[in-house]
Amino acid sequence: MPFNRLVMWMDKYASNGEEAVIIQRGVSKVETRFAKAFSFVPEEEMLDLYSEAHVVVSHAGVGTILQARRRNIPLILVPRKKELKEHVDDHQMEIASVLRGSEGTWVVDTIDALFLALSQATTSSGFKAGLSPNRDRLLAGLAGILKQVELALSQGGHQ
Repeated sequence: MPFNRLVMWMDKYASNGEEAVIIQRGVSKVETRFAKAFSFVPEEEMLDLYSEAHVVVSHAGVGTILQARRRNIPLILVPRKKELKEHVDDHQMEIASVLRGSEGTWVVDTIDALFLALSQATTSSGFKAGLSPNRDRLLAGLAGILKQVELALSQGGHQ
């Protein structure tokens, strides 16, 4: 399902020209004017983008969360919402609620909150260089969630 809201918000953020913004927009058909956008790229290219990122802004997808956490990249989550027809249920809201307040993680649901989180994430010092004391516990918890999602998908569930 397209996540047009986040694509539009990030393109608006990119309009300030202060920082390069790269968007993986998936199936969204929103055209960006200021951000570089693509639908999908091979995994190796995506991993290169993570290694270059100062901040990752994402839906609350477990794969993206794990990639950012493994690299200690500040992470801003914008969970997809069922009520906005961005997903079939609100499991991303549940995942984000677990991560809310974790070091180097912001959970937002408005454009103003996103821009504030971007300002904080880009000026926060030390997170990328240091390891969170809860990092291993967080990664283990996320890996467990990912296994549950994979099991549900293999049994005919949804993504």
